[in-house]
Order: sequence, then C-alpha cells, then structure tokens
Amino acid sequence: MCSGSELISILEEKKAVLTIFPNPAKDVIRIKNSSNLDLFVQIKSISGKMASSFKINSKEEFMFDCSKLPAGLYILSTQFESYKILITN
Repeated sequence: MCSGSELISILEEKKAVLTIFPNPAKDVIRIKNSSNLDLFVQIKSISGKMASSFKINSKEEFMFDCSKLPAGLYILSTQFESYKILITN
C-alpha cells in the first residue's frame, strides 16, 4: 500500500509539460517536452482524422512540419493531456 507522499510522488512523475509554439502556426510547430517522461503524440484534425503521430523523448524539443497540412484546427494529444493548435497555411 502506498503512503500519501509516495502517491503524490507517483502522480508528479506522470505529469507532462509541453510547450507548443508558435500557435497559430504556418510552417513548423516546435514542441518542447520538459517532463521526465517520453511522450507519444498524436495530431488529429478537428473531425478526428489522424494527421501525424510521433514520440518526443524526455527533455527534448521536436520540430513538426505542418506546412503540408490543410489550414484548420487540430488537436495535439499525449497520453496525459490535449492541446488545440491552429494551422494557417
């Protein structure tokens, strides 16, 4: 059985922090993973169509080329949270 402090520690380890910029984006989106966890990312159109999926390692930054995506609203999701991004090509 976990004590209260062990449970908090486990929950803090699972907290993921992404920085996504620029938003709105035209050519490239920079996605910075400042968590201690590798993150699995999916980008889907607002209608649910998969645009891309990839992994961002812990403490790394990923450059996503969005220049070939149609303009519109997209959802960027990890296993922990989701973000809205706007592509303005």
